[in-house]
Amino acid sequence: MSGVTFAADNYVSVNDGGVQSGNYNNDGAGVDGSVAIGPDASSSGASGVAIGNNADVHGYQGVAIGNNAQAGYQSMALGHDAIATAFNSMALGGNSIAYTDGTALGQGTYANKLATAMGNGSLAVGLESTAYGYSALAGTDSFSQPSAGTDPDTIGKAYATAMGSRAKASAQGSTAIGAGSVAEVESGVALGSSSVANTAAGVAGYIPTGANQAQLSAINATQSTLGAVSVGSAGNTRQITNVAAGTVDTDAVNLAQLKAVETHYVSINDGGTQSGNYNNDGATGKNSLAVGIGATATGPSSIAIGTGTQSIGDNATTLGFGAVASGERGLAAGFGSNVSGAISVAVGNQNSVSGNFSSAFGSDNNIIGQSSSAIGNGNNVSGSHSTALGSYNNITGAGSTAIGVSSTVQGNNSYTLGGNNRIPTSNTFAFGNNLNTTQDNSVILGNASTDRAATTVDKVQSMVKTILLQELALWQMVSSVLVKQALNDKSSMWQQVK
Repeated sequence: MSGVTFAADNYVSVNDGGVQSGNYNNDGAGVDGSVAIGPDASSSGASGVAIGNNADVHGYQGVAIGNNAQAGYQSMALGHDAIATAFNSMALGGNSIAYTDGTALGQGTYANKLATAMGNGSLAVGLESTAYGYSALAGTDSFSQPSAGTDPDTIGKAYATAMGSRAKASAQGSTAIGAGSVAEVESGVALGSSSVANTAAGVAGYIPTGANQAQLSAINATQSTLGAVSVGSAGNTRQITNVAAGTVDTDAVNLAQLKAVETHYVSINDGGTQSGNYNNDGATGKNSLAVGIGATATGPSSIAIGTGTQSIGDNATTLGFGAVASGERGLAAGFGSNVSGAISVAVGNQNSVSGNFSSAFGSDNNIIGQSSSAIGNGNNVSGSHSTALGSYNNITGAGSTAIGVSSTVQGNNSYTLGGNNRIPTSNTFAFGNNLNTTQDNSVILGNASTDRAATTVDKVQSMVKTILLQELALWQMVSSVLVKQALNDKSSMWQQVK
């Protein structure tokens, strides 16, 4: 009943310190159904309850209990200086503040519209934000404290959530869960104590060196659209365990899946020093392949395998330490072998082939002539269509062949078989050791024929003709004898028959 004063109230004690103030005359409850108890307590809202020094209820069914507590429409403020502004807000704890439909529980808590703050010093500043834990912050770093009955401007970041002691979610839609966790980018998520989420949306994924257009498109298609999830911070990392295998492009991949695609039986040891092709960028030619430390494949469809190998020519192939193939369709295999001629081959150690359609097998062979070849060690062939078999042979003539050791053929279409032969003449055949020729179109046989005159082809033909004639005459003589003997034998037989 409004304005009624009850005498002889028992168990109700109010001490104003000897100084009369508002509600001294029990007139603080100004509307029907309201209650005001305490110095300067007032309840101007119907069915409101104000209990405590300077407690104030200014809205329908509001409840304010505590020194300087303030409550608005259907709101509740419990604790000294607690403020519950209006519309189902609740502030429980000293210096707690709750705005429309907000809930602030704990000493010094703050809850914006539709927000929830629980824990001493927790602040849910953003619209519909949530802060759980001691000094947790959700929404923004700063705010202003309005009086009861009013709502703040939208200064906080909406929909943020902070859970944990000193957790902080300062960006819109951000989430920080764990003591000291921080989410400072929009929609970012920090999980775990001391975790920091500071990577914004729109970050492109890592693009491996050498990725083709299809791979680039696939990576770009999964670019992030929300803030990143962090489970640690710079210098403070943690494992994510018990992760199921991913199924689509945007799923996380676990270690079991990585092991399933791991390359086996391939091992490259750089001795702990990173070098070229470490980032798998040595193959720059279309459809090329580079495997090894410092290996490069720049020619289209080229292959380079081994440390320091270089495949420069189209369809070139290198294999072995430092092998180089710059000629088209060239093959260089072995330590330091070099092929610059087109469609040429060098197999072995430090072979060099610069002539087209040429080949070298062995070590330290040098082939300059076209369509020439060498098999062995230390051979030099500069003449075209020439062949050296053995070691340390030198051929400068075209269409010539040296088989053996340390022979020199300067003439064209000449041949030598043996060791230490010198053939400066053309169309010459020398078989033996330590031979020297002085005339073209000659044949020399035997060892150490340096001082022997050359035998010309005509002389050889004459000698052969003489021998043949002599053999013919001998055959005629033998035949005559045999015929005479046969006739005599026949005559003797007739005599016996008779």
